[in-house]
Amino acid sequence: MKDYSRDESKLKIKPVPKSFNPDSGDWLKEKEASEFLGITQHTLRSYRTINQGPPYIRYGKSGRIYYKLASLTDWKKHTISDKGGRPKGSKNKK
Repeated sequence: MKDYSRDESKLKIKPVPKSFNPDSGDWLKEKEASEFLGITQHTLRSYRTINQGPPYIRYGKSGRIYYKLASLTDWKKHTISDKGGRPKGSKNKK
């Protein structure tokens, strides 16, 4: 029988750093991150679901998602193509 459980060691969820301050300007909420990357929030969520997106943390009782600006910049530089937010190497669907 196939094991459908997630391998927690492969998830890109980072532990919340002790110095975490969501108001510092170094961290972006999901909407801000999607705007920065030039992709929709839905696409960003999809990337998170399949563990292909940039590293993030969950913070607070509501589990709000935060992305570090430096991580987004690096991920965008190495992953996103210039054409419509598709990951580099993916084929256009027509």
